[in-house]
Amino acid sequence: MIDILLISFSLFLLFIASYYDIKSREVADWIWLIMIIGGIIFHLIQSLIFILNKEPFLDYLMDWGGNLIIAFIIALILLMGGLWGGADMFALIAIAVCSPMTAPVFILGDNRVEILREIFPPSFSLLSNAILLTIPVPLILFFYNCFHLIIHSDKYKFHHESLKSRIAVLFIGYPRNTLEISTEIETKPWHFDFLEEYDQEIGWRLKFRLGLDNPENDLKRKLIIVDLIKNTNKQTIWVQPSYPFILILTLGFITEILLGNILFITLSHLIP
Repeated sequence: MIDILLISFSLFLLFIASYYDIKSREVADWIWLIMIIGGIIFHLIQSLIFILNKEPFLDYLMDWGGNLIIAFIIALILLMGGLWGGADMFALIAIAVCSPMTAPVFILGDNRVEILREIFPPSFSLLSNAILLTIPVPLILFFYNCFHLIIHSDKYKFHHESLKSRIAVLFIGYPRNTLEISTEIETKPWHFDFLEEYDQEIGWRLKFRLGLDNPENDLKRKLIIVDLIKNTNKQTIWVQPSYPFILILTLGFITEILLGNILFITLSHLIP
C-alpha cells in the first residue's frame, strides 16, 4: 500500500512537472521540494512498518540511501560535464528520493537481469530507460530531413561545411524559416537552439554544442543571433529542438517501475 501511494504521489507531481516542461521548458522548484519531502516521509513510514512488524529495515534504508547516492553522483557528473543544468540534477534526485525499493511489476529477462538489478539501483535504471527512449529522435529527424531535402532542396545548401558536418546535422536539427524567430525567442526561448553562428570572415556556418551554458548567457547568445539574422537578411537557419526532458525522465520512471532496466532486459535476450 505504501508503494502504491508513493508511486501515485510521485506520478501526480511528475505529470504536473511534465506539463510545465512541455509548455515552457521550465519547472518550478517547489515541485521537486514537495517530491523530496513527501518521498522521505513515505520511506520513513515504510521503515516504521518494518520495525513494528519486527522485520529487518536496515537493508531497506541502505538500498534507498544507495539509490540516492548513485543518483547524486550521476547528476553531479552530468552537471560538471555541462550536459545538464541544475534543474535536471534537482529533478533526478527528487525522483530518486521517491523511487520505490521493490521489484518491477513485470519480471522479464533471466536471472542475470535480477543480479544486475541488485547491483544497479532504480535511479540508474530510470536514467538508462530515459536515454533509450530518446534514441528514435535522431532517426526521426534524419528521415524528416531526407524527405524535405527532396521537396525543399534550397534549404539544405551548405557553405564551408565538411561532408561529416552536413550528415551529422541531419540527425540533430532541421532548417526553419526565420520569419517568426524573434517572436519565439521572446515567448519560447528554451524550445530550440541555433545550430548556426555568424562568422565575420566567412558568414554563417554550422556550430555544434555539447555542453550547456547558464540560462542568462544562453538567452543573450540567442538574442545576438536573432539580431544577426535580421542584419544579414537570412531566410532560413538550422535549429536544434529542445526536448521536454522531465517528461522523458517521467517515462523512464514509469518503465523502471513496470519493467525494470530495459537495456538489461534487451541484452539478456540478445546474449545467450
